[in-house]
Amino acid sequence: MTRNLLWVVSLLAFPAAVGAQEPFPNRPITMVVPFPPGGFVDLTARPLAAAMEKTVRQPVSISNRPGAVGAVGTAVAANAKPDGYTVLITASTISLVPEADKLFDRKPAYTLEQLVPIALIWTDPTNLVVSSESPWKSINELVAD
Repeated sequence: MTRNLLWVVSLLAFPAAVGAQEPFPNRPITMVVPFPPGGFVDLTARPLAAAMEKTVRQPVSISNRPGAVGAVGTAVAANAKPDGYTVLITASTISLVPEADKLFDRKPAYTLEQLVPIALIWTDPTNLVVSSESPWKSINELVAD
């Protein structure tokens, strides 16, 4: 009898718990852009935010947080409450900053483990170039020197 009573009570409590949860999203979302307004990442973020607003039916505001090759804004996003209301749009520098911090024995502003990629928006090719008058004609020659 006690077991059946617990079962009934748990069934009655379940809808109340489900009803108490708020739908997501139920408030504005902030998109952190770790670069200045008008740059490539910012110009990509603005139409993306507008498209997101139509999908999630909530405002998506841009928060430009430039500094330290993106480390300032990325740290803001990485340390934000992990509730889905702060998203980050960034470039390939996201993977360079923690490594540079290690190289110079600094406490990292953020770690990549604090972030989870959810979409690839564009590709950001990185090129290594030297003067055409330099003695190096390949990466192997540069590294060997």
